[in-house]
Amino acid sequence: MTENEAISLLAACRPLAAKLAAEGFEYKLTPEERATLDGYRRVREAGLANIDRVRRQAGLFQFDLVMLSTTLSNLEQQAFDID
Repeated sequence: MTENEAISLLAACRPLAAKLAAEGFEYKLTPEERATLDGYRRVREAGLANIDRVRRQAGLFQFDLVMLSTTLSNLEQQAFDID
């Protein structure tokens, strides 16, 4: 993944990050928001999410990455929870 691809995927996360900040972690994601979050996962797995230059060019703050990472972790945990 190139930095430009990462910037594009991260920029697409801005509305979701804002919604998570406003609504909290209990917010139910739409299928489109899950797809957006998957883009964030791909950027993170490529090791580009925490490069300040990439994050800034995407228009995200460090807090936004925390919100996205926590939401992704919560979803991954729910997938493995056995009730």
